[in-house]
Amino acid sequence: MTVEVIEADRTWMGNEFTSGVQLAIGEDGRIEAAGALGRTPTRRLRRVALLPGFVNTHSHAFQRGLRGYGELFPAGA
Repeated sequence: MTVEVIEADRTWMGNEFTSGVQLAIGEDGRIEAAGALGRTPTRRLRRVALLPGFVNTHSHAFQRGLRGYGELFPAGA
């Protein structure tokens, strides 16, 4: 069951900003549908552009391989 329908002035749809795009948000807070849904928005975001949430995919795995090497200092340092 859709809890909220959000519509902003512009929404990024993969290759361009598009107007008239609606997002249907479910009870669990996840997007159920996106596009020209033809529904009445429950929240209208004027002068706003929506972008997707970017996933943080960086890693610190290399630090495991470097562990212990920073504690060795040359004599006299």
